[in-house]
Amino acid sequence: MYELPKLHIHKDALSNLPASGQRRDLLLKKLRAIQVSPASSSDFDWQQLDSNSEVRVSICVGYAISWFFEGRKIYILDIRGQ
Repeated sequence: MYELPKLHIHKDALSNLPASGQRRDLLLKKLRAIQVSPASSSDFDWQQLDSNSEVRVSICVGYAISWFFEGRKIYILDIRGQ
């Protein structure tokens, strides 16, 4: 069976998730989609000037999820809402 990359979510990003409700459920589903298919889960991306990593942004229900993929790990940097 295919092993999914490990998600590492910054603690400040977790604090920006809604406490409950449909938006929270949809955001968690989007995080799962990023984990399952990181190559096709971003809406836009850019190259960081100080490193070779590419920061990606995915939009979901009015929230922007910024993240990057390195090896077998996905780092969720921030989740920002309206």
